[in-house]
Amino acid sequence: MTINPIVQADDQVRFSTKNNLFTIPYAIIDQQQIVYGAEMQLQSNGIFVLTKISEQPLLQVGFGEPFTLEMDQSISLRDTNFRLKLTAVTEDSRCLIDAICIREGSVSIVISLYQEAKHLHDYQLTIGDQLITGTTKNDHVDTENFRINLMSVDIAIFNVYISGL
Repeated sequence: MTINPIVQADDQVRFSTKNNLFTIPYAIIDQQQIVYGAEMQLQSNGIFVLTKISEQPLLQVGFGEPFTLEMDQSISLRDTNFRLKLTAVTEDSRCLIDAICIREGSVSIVISLYQEAKHLHDYQLTIGDQLITGTTKNDHVDTENFRINLMSVDIAIFNVYISGL
């Protein structure tokens, strides 16, 4: 018996030619079942074999709970159908460890907001010294439903906080 489900996936689907692995971070099957972290391996006969799937997101947070994100990592907002994903680091001018610098530098990231599998918006957040460049510090952004705060950055780990509006 062949099953042909309708799969609606987010725009972060990836295929690795190195290990012939197709990854889908978030998908909705037949407009009802939500799955996370699906992986399919391309076999030598040209058929994909499902090797991993989860019905629970990797990380769920509620309003007022700080959390950390790494590149391409997603979180789900508990009791909502919203997800956030760290999609890019657009600037990193921080002073190197053990270097002597005249300013601390800054980091700008892009956080993508999704509602189920639909991409809603990208938000750029910046933290650090903005005095020399003259730009405004944008360490938080308000959406229709909540505020996203970039609290700190530790090497490649971004500490974020979400609060209700």
